[in-house]
Amino acid sequence: MSPSNNMKLRIQQYINDNYISDIISYSILEEQPDILQSEIYIQENKRSLEDVFNQVHETFSELLLRTIDEKGLVDSEVYKKAHIDRKLFSKIRNHPEYRPSKATVVAFALALQLDLDETQDLLLRAGFALSPSSKSDVIIQFFITEGIHDIFQVNEALIAFEQPVLGG
Repeated sequence: MSPSNNMKLRIQQYINDNYISDIISYSILEEQPDILQSEIYIQENKRSLEDVFNQVHETFSELLLRTIDEKGLVDSEVYKKAHIDRKLFSKIRNHPEYRPSKATVVAFALALQLDLDETQDLLLRAGFALSPSSKSDVIIQFFITEGIHDIFQVNEALIAFEQPVLGG
């Protein structure tokens, strides 16, 4: 079952408003070289390894497990809703430094019904972000901002726009 025509039009409008093509991204960098200069400055600003470790925060695994507990949910309820198998969830639970795929992180964000800021934070803990230059990311962002956290609806829209699906 694919999304209704009305939903597909709303998603398409959201993509049109929020999707940044690679051409636009590169032209912005060419027009604003100071962006690159600030990145070079950050790279040249040396810190000790101890300083870096003192700024380490919760890992993805720690944040995920804490969020599940804070929402009063059961682990199995969350990983089933995210369509993640028990073995992968066990690996995440038992290895705090484990790095899941971006699709897995988004599936957990949907299962936990996180808002956009919470989703971005969870993604960042795993080394990812929702990018305005990725159609699938813009579609996912659309559903989260609309308060629609049903992975089946999200996957139907991703399929309709020929994007990879979430979950296992």
